[in-house]
Amino acid sequence: IITFVNLIYWMIGLGGSVLASSAKAEYNDNEANANEFGYLYTWNAATRLSSNDQVSDTVKVQGLCPEGWFIPHMRDFDDLTAIVGGADYLKATNSNYWLNSVALSPADGFNAVPGGRFNALVSRYENLLGNAYYWSVSRLTASPMMCSLQYGCNQTITQETSVNSGLSVRCVK
Repeated sequence: IITFVNLIYWMIGLGGSVLASSAKAEYNDNEANANEFGYLYTWNAATRLSSNDQVSDTVKVQGLCPEGWFIPHMRDFDDLTAIVGGADYLKATNSNYWLNSVALSPADGFNAVPGGRFNALVSRYENLLGNAYYWSVSRLTASPMMCSLQYGCNQTITQETSVNSGLSVRCVK
């Protein structure tokens, strides 16, 4: 069984003007967003790995997670999504989230909120209330992988991203 920690203070972040000088920030550099959605973090801040580190599927990377917890691999997200019956079951049901209401009951312990991301490739925040983006320690090439949950979509989306992007973090046990 995969267990995810759902503690707001273990979510990680990064931001626009803050991005150039910090590894953690709140969406649009607004502290109120951090209180509701958590922080967005760079790859290095989240994992405590260097930008070029490669991690095998058997290595558990603690990063910023509490003792005994680790940053998930993509297979952890895939396994969880399959176990609960789809990505919609990972989403918080608050009617203010996901640009539309999610009527399904979330899986115990995940309760994802759409905190958006800082997209380092275009230097802007995007998708608050629409998408949730989480770091993974998996890599297909030189770039790290992220897992996203998107409104109107019942599957997890995986793609490469820049180590300087700002994403949330979920810890797995």
